[in-house]
Amino acid sequence: PRAGGNRSFVALGGSNTCGHGVVTTASELNLTFMHGIGEELMSAGSIDEVINHCVPAMGPEFAGTCASRFVPASTAFATVEYLPNMIYGRASL
Repeated sequence: PRAGGNRSFVALGGSNTCGHGVVTTASELNLTFMHGIGEELMSAGSIDEVINHCVPAMGPEFAGTCASRFVPASTAFATVEYLPNMIYGRASL
């Protein structure tokens, strides 16, 4: 991260990161692993902000292609979760 700038936690992922099947209202967002990790890092003073870059049903190609958009220079921590979207519909795997 840049000196003197924000230290960010970036959550990259698909439906699991977004809380598919868990989050039905804005108040339930705190049930996602992304929120829990962000809250712990914030409490420890390790980050200043949480950036939620989940995109339902998306695989790593999307974030990889647009990394400069999804992973800012302020990123100190990140999670990457795409496994279900990488194997869904690929019976040969």
